[in-house]
Amino acid sequence: MSSKKNGAAVDVIDYPVQAPPADRHDTGAGIAIQYRTLSVQVDRSPDKRRAKVDPAEAMRSINVHLLRTEDVFTRYSTHPTLGLETAALERKKNDPKNVISPPPTHYWKKLVIYFFGGFNFLLWIAFIMTMISWKPLGNPNPPSVALDTALIILGVIFISAGFYAAVDFHASRIMASIRGLVADEATVIRNGVKMDIPASQVVVGDLISLSLGQRVPADVRLVEVSSDLKFDRSLLTGER
Repeated sequence: MSSKKNGAAVDVIDYPVQAPPADRHDTGAGIAIQYRTLSVQVDRSPDKRRAKVDPAEAMRSINVHLLRTEDVFTRYSTHPTLGLETAALERKKNDPKNVISPPPTHYWKKLVIYFFGGFNFLLWIAFIMTMISWKPLGNPNPPSVALDTALIILGVIFISAGFYAAVDFHASRIMASIRGLVADEATVIRNGVKMDIPASQVVVGDLISLSLGQRVPADVRLVEVSSDLKFDRSLLTGER
């Protein structure tokens, strides 16, 4: 049995304690068992020192699709008709939001990739070799053609970096438009009541109801579907 005290989780454990020996003249048919309640305060705050989990490894470890329907409800502490109850929602209120988190942007890393990534790496080698052939290998009369060639190569590097930046910017705009197509609202069943909530407030264990034309607000396990169920996956595959 669990409860909360001062913001921390408290586990309440009932354990049996053997009572003192009964009197010899007691005609009872056994030894009485008394129960005491022990409260143990457990810090359930996430360990910040824990190593980061690889997202790909976390995806591979998902096995909810292999479980029986009743085991799914048991794992996520929910009910097949009532959905999540108030106590379960209270425990999950500090869970991460159901939103797509954009990856952190490191602009200096992007600049390094633009100027030194791909074919530009070979161009930098050609630029350095050309400059060396101008000076000091070209001394005492360094050929001007070597310097001109080096400047041309440097110009090609900047043009190529600009091209890479333009492609990256276009790709980021496409990803932003895809994030704008995700569901804004979700229909869930909580405490036996069907309600519409923002999709960002969907938590693990929510019982979601989908109807015709609705967007799927999160990764879900289907437990009860109609025989003519179909999904439009063109957003993921690009097919029409």
